[in-house]
Amino acid sequence: MREFLQNREVFRGLSDASIQRIAEAIEEVSLPVDTSLFREGEPADALYIIRAGSVRVMKQLPAGGEALVIAHLPAGTVIGERGVLDGTVRVASVVTDTPSVFWKLRRSTVQALAATDPLLRSRVHALVLARGHLPPTRDLPPEGDAGIE
Repeated sequence: MREFLQNREVFRGLSDASIQRIAEAIEEVSLPVDTSLFREGEPADALYIIRAGSVRVMKQLPAGGEALVIAHLPAGTVIGERGVLDGTVRVASVVTDTPSVFWKLRRSTVQALAATDPLLRSRVHALVLARGHLPPTRDLPPEGDAGIE
């Protein structure tokens, strides 16, 4: 587990003590195919690492339209990082494409670790920035005439 964690960009370079604390705090979650890991609008209560399987990331279109698949993510990907530091809500839904296993790090754990390990805090923040996350109100053009340029 330690080697797997150290090979994830968000944890690379962390001290052995930090990696050990992360490994001790991980909870394993197994889900069958087509099952929601979390939904858009829910509180961001945890960060997940896809240990096995794959997922699709979905964004709800305005005015109750269909959900749009915006990404497919494989095993090894860290997901759900956006709100774990600042306590915001999920900006997208994540649904399993295949039977999947996740390693879950609760928000309180990530925050406690980030408070004692500034490198972890900066890595999570960098991951959020690298993925180009924006607040939900700016992800899509405004509805109606306001969305027409």
